[in-house]
Amino acid sequence: MTSLYRYFNNAGELLYVGISINAVYRLGQHKETAPWFEFIDRIEIEKFESFKLALAAEKIAIQAEKPLHNIAHQGMEVDVRTIGSPSVRCKDAGLSSLSELSRISTVSTRTLINWHADKSTLFDVVLKGAVCIKLEKHEIIA
Repeated sequence: MTSLYRYFNNAGELLYVGISINAVYRLGQHKETAPWFEFIDRIEIEKFESFKLALAAEKIAIQAEKPLHNIAHQGMEVDVRTIGSPSVRCKDAGLSSLSELSRISTVSTRTLINWHADKSTLFDVVLKGAVCIKLEKHEIIA
């Protein structure tokens, strides 16, 4: 599953719309990098069965709802292959790279790239499994 999330400030203004396989992890990334993070007062999350559906919903939401801090999808064409690249998908899910997914899953990066293009459900399952394995190892260490 992929989540579409919306961040609002205390006046109810939409700050940002995004998608991620792990919305909580993505929130942490925004905390580290987004200057508007401190203004988040409310979060809404919607679940989608596939990354492609979530990406389409994100594009529509950004264009229709005009969040204050989004750049992607606002009056410009976006290359979906770049936004949804296997590497970006891994980072959005909480992995450091496609190479980390390959190490955890023991599937070659070339095969993962092919699955992303031709068997997206299989890629999603492998990605989710790898994230779970990484989280379990982190909890054991912590």
